Amino acid sequence: MLKKIDAFGDKYITLKRNPKLDAVLFRLSHAADHSLIWFVLGIVRFAIIQDISDFARFIIVMTAESGLTNGPIKYAFRRTRPHERENTYKKGEKLPYGLRMPITSSFPSGHAVSAMCAACLLSSGNHLVAFFVFPLGLLIAYTRLYTRMHHLSDVLAGLALGLLFGYLATRFIVF
Repeated sequence: MLKKIDAFGDKYITLKRNPKLDAVLFRLSHAADHSLIWFVLGIVRFAIIQDISDFARFIIVMTAESGLTNGPIKYAFRRTRPHERENTYKKGEKLPYGLRMPITSSFPSGHAVSAMCAACLLSSGNHLVAFFVFPLGLLIAYTRLYTRMHHLSDVLAGLALGLLFGYLATRFIVF
């Protein structure tokens, strides 16, 4: 089943690369490394509402999410990334537009997990923010397919896990 999902992603969802799109999508993927883009948006959001305690909770939840995703969850699966199977990038090669070569398992996509978790946290109590952060999160998740860092099933699982983390955090931690 996963092979069919991933084949669908490879054939129909991943666009053929072109230099103009590369410049945008590779850079956006890079901006989401280590959840940097989400922390910047968190600083902006929580500075506007002037609530340092909400920002502290945001940092704690995002750090815990990253630790779980990039630690025991990825370790349990140890899946090969598409670029490794296809030899898209040579070992030691500098990737385009500052993209970083991941060292963890492909499953699930950490970028997708952090994107959906952050979107839930940042939009908590503000539906207008949700119209911006959820599409941005989906676009960042897509960049991981486009750059060949993840399979479609990695991204879908990451989106679901991120929504779960975000839901639990907004349900049980005051935001």
